[in-house]
This record gives sequence, structure tokens and C-alpha cells, in this order.
Amino acid sequence: MTATVTDVILVEPESDVARFLFPPHLKKGRILRPNAFDPPPDLRLSVCVRDGLDGDGIHEWGKVNASRDGEAPRGFAVLHVRDVPAADEALRVERDDNPFRHAAIVGWPPEKEVRLSIAKELRARVAEVCLLPHSS
Repeated sequence: MTATVTDVILVEPESDVARFLFPPHLKKGRILRPNAFDPPPDLRLSVCVRDGLDGDGIHEWGKVNASRDGEAPRGFAVLHVRDVPAADEALRVERDDNPFRHAAIVGWPPEKEVRLSIAKELRARVAEVCLLPHSS
């Protein structure tokens, strides 16, 4: 049996990625919490590669591809890819395009407390936060 090697595609440092935000990521509905950058159990923090998308395009991508239990994201936070390894040198952004533009921040340490510290650092490096207005 032959093992198959999959090439890893790293997102360029000049690119930006968007992390979609849901109610638990926002304090009082508008203040970004560090838990927005706390990775799930598989340690692959899902993001969207922003290249060429304006804010409306990112929101639309999120509604189509990042909804949770039928709930669309409330907004997104933008990180410059070059700032991701600055938060922790082991982190990198790998693009898988499943769906197109999808990527993941990977390289997280196994220790929860260390991951939380890195999440706080990523929160501090956010370049932009865009929230949708609340609908009634």
C-alpha cells in the first residue's frame, strides 16, 4: 500500500483572512472576545481568505459557508496573515479551498492554557472588525 502525500498550501503573508463571529464571540453583541480565536478540538481554526472580497462579499461567503445550525455569522474579524505567526511561531495558515477560499489556522499547542494565551494575542492583532446590524 502506497501512502499519498498531500501538498499543503500556505496562505501568503500579504493576504488577509476573516474569522466569522457568532454571539459567544461577542460581549454585549459588539465587543470581540478572545474566544473567537480559540480553536475547536481538531485544532484547525476555520477562516476565509479575503483576497479580492469587500466586506459585503465576506459577509455573503459567511452566510453561505460558515453558518452554524442555520444561524448566519454576526460579523467577522480580519487578521493579516503575517501577524498569525507573530502570535506564536508555530502557527500557520493552510488553505484547503473546501469550500473555495476556506483555510485554517493550524499548529496550535496541545495545552489549553497556552492556546488561550495565543487566542488573546490574535485578538490583539485584529486589523478590522465588521459587525452586521441587528435585525428585529
